[in-house]
Amino acid sequence: MKIHACLIATAIACAWPVAHAEDAPSRAEFDALVQRVQSLEQRLDAQQKSITAAAAVTTVPKEQPALAEAPAQWKKLEPGMSTAQVLQYLGSPDRKMLINGHALWYYETQHGVGSVLFTIDDKVSSSQEPPRW
Repeated sequence: MKIHACLIATAIACAWPVAHAEDAPSRAEFDALVQRVQSLEQRLDAQQKSITAAAAVTTVPKEQPALAEAPAQWKKLEPGMSTAQVLQYLGSPDRKMLINGHALWYYETQHGVGSVLFTIDDKVSSSQEPPRW
């Protein structure tokens, strides 16, 4: 939410009663505060856009029958495995996400959704089997 200069002025006016007028900020201090708020809002907007871009979801078309349907395939996964090994065991994911540089693959099966989280170096960090075997 953007804070406008008039809201800042109102807040400052309400914060200092007339009896303490000598404590009120100077015009230069007020202008510096407005400038700082605007700068912080711009930085926040840029960070939010970056987070939105980093969490982009990609849907991947399936090339083969779902290997991820078999519980035994999920049991083969271990931390440190490469993306190629995961593709070999589970096939192509239904969705891919990138969160703070970490790939997250989702497999939608008849038993629910399973997922594989990768490190920044594209090695398996953890996996979660579909919940209903």
